Amino acid sequence: MAVIGLIGGSFNPAHTGHIEISKNAFKSLRLDEVWWIVSPLNPLKKNSELKNINERVDFARKLNKPDFIKVKLLENAGEKSYSINLIKKLLSTFKEHKFIWLMGADNLANFNRWYMYEEIINLINIAIFPRNEDLGLPNVFNELYNDSQIKFSEINKLSNINPPAWSIIKMQKINISSTAIRNGTHNQ
Repeated sequence: MAVIGLIGGSFNPAHTGHIEISKNAFKSLRLDEVWWIVSPLNPLKKNSELKNINERVDFARKLNKPDFIKVKLLENAGEKSYSINLIKKLLSTFKEHKFIWLMGADNLANFNRWYMYEEIINLINIAIFPRNEDLGLPNVFNELYNDSQIKFSEINKLSNINPPAWSIIKMQKINISSTAIRNGTHNQ
């Protein structure tokens, strides 16, 4: 059974922060691969700034990244992407794999706005990576799933237990975003 980390996002554009999160997840969670799932449209973001889906996929594939990172286009272009639909599709299509959802802490603030977020938590284990946000802020994980948190010292359990389970991955905060790159306000 392969253990796959999933990073879903617009990747508008993909950048070194995505690579660093992937490398850290690969090592910390003992993953076999990390799949970057490029979403056509994000229901929680303004999509007017989105480059064409094929351009975003091509750019992500051309980045200098480790071989264990696989760029995937698994959803139909022009359709809004709901993580729950993608997760259900992956779980039914790749029954021989174990998946862990990887997300930046910036998603904690509005995770409760994600479509069917409670079902997501109950279908797939989640690893959360620090950005510049204070992880101590109230969030749906602390409020509803505090008993399901796995300590970082036991992070390898995340791939061996059934959901709901989540953990915060300890690593240096990543201060880069696709928005800052698009706006020309980030120096790489």
